[in-house]
Amino acid sequence: MRKVILLLLALASPVAAADLAWHLVPDYRLIPPADSPEGPELRQPLADPMVAPPAWQPPRLFGQSANDLRSDLAAFPQPRSGPFSVELWIDDHVNRPVGTLIGGRDATGKPGWALAYMSTLGNDKFEHGAALSFGPIELRPTVRDTALAPWRRYLHHLVGTFDGKVWRLYHNGVLAGEAQGPAPAFSAIGLAGYLDAEPYMRLPNLVRDAAFHEGAMSPAEVAAAYSRRQAEIVAATRGSESGLRFTAGPYLTPPGTDRQHLLWETSEPAAAVLEWGKTAQFDHRSEFAADVRLHRTVLGPLEPDTVYFYRIRTTAPDGTMGDSGVLSFRTMPGPGAPLVFAALGDTQERPFVNFQLSRILWQQRPHFLVIAGDLIGGEEDERRWHWTDEYFVGMGPLISRVPVLAARGNGDVDLVDVASDRRVFTNFDRYHNQPDLAQDGSHRGYYSYRIGDAEFFVLDGNLALRERWEPGFRARQRGWLEQALRASTARWKIAVHHQPAWSSDDDDYGDAYSGPTSAGDPEIRKDFVDLYERYGVDLVLSGHIHSYERSWPLLGGRPACGGVTYLQIGGGGGDHEHAMPVHGTTAAALYDGFHALVARLWKDRLELQMLDTEGRIRDAVTLAPRSVERQACGVTNPSRIWSIPEKQ
Repeated sequence: MRKVILLLLALASPVAAADLAWHLVPDYRLIPPADSPEGPELRQPLADPMVAPPAWQPPRLFGQSANDLRSDLAAFPQPRSGPFSVELWIDDHVNRPVGTLIGGRDATGKPGWALAYMSTLGNDKFEHGAALSFGPIELRPTVRDTALAPWRRYLHHLVGTFDGKVWRLYHNGVLAGEAQGPAPAFSAIGLAGYLDAEPYMRLPNLVRDAAFHEGAMSPAEVAAAYSRRQAEIVAATRGSESGLRFTAGPYLTPPGTDRQHLLWETSEPAAAVLEWGKTAQFDHRSEFAADVRLHRTVLGPLEPDTVYFYRIRTTAPDGTMGDSGVLSFRTMPGPGAPLVFAALGDTQERPFVNFQLSRILWQQRPHFLVIAGDLIGGEEDERRWHWTDEYFVGMGPLISRVPVLAARGNGDVDLVDVASDRRVFTNFDRYHNQPDLAQDGSHRGYYSYRIGDAEFFVLDGNLALRERWEPGFRARQRGWLEQALRASTARWKIAVHHQPAWSSDDDDYGDAYSGPTSAGDPEIRKDFVDLYERYGVDLVLSGHIHSYERSWPLLGGRPACGGVTYLQIGGGGGDHEHAMPVHGTTAAALYDGFHALVARLWKDRLELQMLDTEGRIRDAVTLAPRSVERQACGVTNPSRIWSIPEKQ
């Protein structure tokens, strides 16, 4: 049975009087250690329940029972009764009811106190609650607040203190309530998660840090602790665990045939040694200075369709070290060779779903991965922590082995000036090496990329935003696309952008429960669709809507032999969305769960399979190039089919 390891960095139990701190880190390894009883693959679902030790049965919380426990955070040689303080640092970036509780119990397992957090919502309206409780059997709330406003929409810092007489509850540095109560006796501390509403979620995905302090923290000490937590987020150093850490990467982006771009970032400026070669003995070595956190390099020259190994060792100025371990990747094959690639959209919000889908895709060993935008769920302000604490946590094990080709989504935007609504892709560009540089060194956001028999046309679908910032952007991108499509000699032409041209979504393009919708993004259709139809684009990949939809082959928005197939693959981790309550005329297949796409391309055959989080095939289709389909339809004049034949 697969187990999730919580890395809890603290003093060994049992403990004497001392402050304790625990940093929770999920165990996301695609390849477990050689001595692991699970062997070379993790095959059991991540959602297997963790069995609770009999010593502690946490109370129900807001109607839920605990399903993820760590009952032995600390044990004390002698019973304690205070004064003391307890602290939780919560990252709640989901839209379903989840909660956690840290509590003390006596030697018989009877609860004495608890600090709890729970979120509830309906129709995307969040309510966050916390409670500080004590009691012999059922912990009744002593101090409770159910109107907690998170910092940066998703983050909560909770502190409970007891000075021997008064219990106090603090939220994000501010006193939320207080009440008098007795001194509880406790000899152990445990942590519980209430996560039934989120399959694959575990305590490290909700609780970043927990701590126990001797003595009742003063208001100033609570405020200072909150400020320290905020500083970690702003600096994107991923919490308070000890040692030098990779906060981004290693990241292979984009895919390479005769060279491979590679980047990585550490939690502080660090020197690095990169070794690489055709074997794990390595025959190339490069050194990098210790003056920056983020390093970029290019491995090469390389041979096409060849396996290479690499390893990165980092050293901080204080001597602490980090090690990527031995990693490998395969360069891209040339024309005529079979090609297997994977595709995701909207990996935002749920690193635990990202990892589960990564495990499913890893079993297929794709050459590379396409991500159709919204790698993170930002847009409101500078959201670097979404990259370091979510995207690279969940996707990191896969993208250090499988190169990524990514499009920009609206969630990948950083809002840097509220007054002017100025938005930039600071962090997307920080963490990618896209071949989209303009002459002035800026990133255009659109480019084409040839891999084997396929050419990918990666576009910026944030049309209104880009046009507002840069007047004329849409005309420039469209002009470039027409020229690039006209010049392409690839057997397969695949377009990638975030917003979908066609979609059966129920509420993003109008309220389908009360009237008609635009059935997709009209601006995307205006800028791109006629070019797709005129210049032989075979497949279009998009996200934005957090569900799956495969269209019929379409021309002019109607099913037509020899038309363009559109795939909406937005099920990589964002909150689920749903199709309209009636049949959408462009839709051939629908699914509203988390999912990923596997594509197998060889000569005139492109097999597409959509897989759910357990690897089950939910949809499958085989395509031929549109030039072949036109012949099968009996259409010899391409202009005839582009103008939509009357008989379909």
